[in-house]
Formats: sequence, structure tokens, C-alpha cells
Amino acid sequence: MRVTGMCVREAQLEDAPEIARVHILSWRAAYRGLIPDSILEDLDIQERTLRWNKLLSKPDEWIFVAVDQDSLVGFCSLAPARDGEEDPKVVAEIVTIYVDPEKWGQGFGKALSEAALQRARKGGFQELILWVLRENHRARDFYDRLGFHVDGAGDAKGFAPGLLIPQVRYRLQL
Repeated sequence: MRVTGMCVREAQLEDAPEIARVHILSWRAAYRGLIPDSILEDLDIQERTLRWNKLLSKPDEWIFVAVDQDSLVGFCSLAPARDGEEDPKVVAEIVTIYVDPEKWGQGFGKALSEAALQRARKGGFQELILWVLRENHRARDFYDRLGFHVDGAGDAKGFAPGLLIPQVRYRLQL
């Protein structure tokens, strides 16, 4: 997919270090004030790169990257729903979607989400879900604009031992 000079493509194994870099930058910008600064500052590029190397090797997860002028600026991952309440043959989940904060508001997140939507439809999924921190209003506004709606489910994500942060689930009919 190409939109106004950007390219969205399936991620390759060699993208792992850049995905890790964007992941850390976006966490530090998006979650500042929502999770403790100590967790954000302790994010490790090598650990994240290893994690993305493993994820890029999984056959049941689809990862897309947004590239702008030969620089990876965002990524999105899609998988069969991991939520025990959902049928993973019918419901897909956007597991991650992050964009370099310097590129926020320029259409990269929308292009990545459109790639995930197309892949979910191609895979025969009927619904798409995602989880977002309850207090992450910027992300929630983004998902609202894409047509997702809060479906009433809530959970708490563990960011560290003893630290649970409330989340809400969003849903979109495909």
C-alpha cells in the first residue's frame, strides 16, 4: 500500500531493530504519565529487538511496517484473537500499532490499520478487536475515528510486578 509518499509492507526479519527503536520511542511518548517513568526509561533496545525477532518468525502473526523515505516509522501487528472470550477463527486482534512520535498525525497509523483490516478480511475474520489503556485518550480518539467502538470489556495489563493498568477493548465488525 502506498499513500502520499509512504509505503506499508509486510515486515521482514531485518526490520526487527528498527521496529524495536520505534516501539521504545512511541511507548515513551504515548505512555508518559500513564505508566511509571522508571519502566519507560528501562526499556532496552536489545531486549526489544530479540522479542521482535521472535515475533517476526511466528507464522500466525502478521506484521506490517510503514516506511517513509527509506526510514521505518511505524508498525502494526495482527493475530487471531488472543482473548479467551473470542473465537480466534472468527475474531482477529490488532496486537500492536505504534508510530514514531515525530510522525504522529501524518497518516501512518491509519495506513497501518488499513493494512491490518485488509489482512483480517483476506483471512476470513468477521471482527477485529484491540486493547488500549483506558486513560490513553489520544489512542482512543484515533480508534474512534477509525470506526472502532468500546465493547464494554475491561481488563488490567501488568506492566511490572504489582502494577496493573486498566484497559478497555475496542471492536470493529468487518
